Amino acid sequence: FAGKAADPALTEFSRAANSGYFPNKIVLFHKEGPEGRVLETLAPFVKEQTALNGRMTAYVCRDRACGLPVTAPEGVRERLGFAHAK
Repeated sequence: FAGKAADPALTEFSRAANSGYFPNKIVLFHKEGPEGRVLETLAPFVKEQTALNGRMTAYVCRDRACGLPVTAPEGVRERLGFAHAK
């Protein structure tokens, strides 16, 4: 995820990512601003993964390739393959 830590959408995105079983799933949160730089040093690929138009944004990656960003929790569920989970 990419966005502001205070964004209430973060909770919904987190619920969406955890709404189904995905045994090897790793969730990273790329905070905006200087706080995000720490994650960028550990996982350089997140540097380009930013919030779109100020909205919480998710990037779902598989096999070292990331898909297009989504800005709704439903998009996270769809990309992870549990679109019907609530």
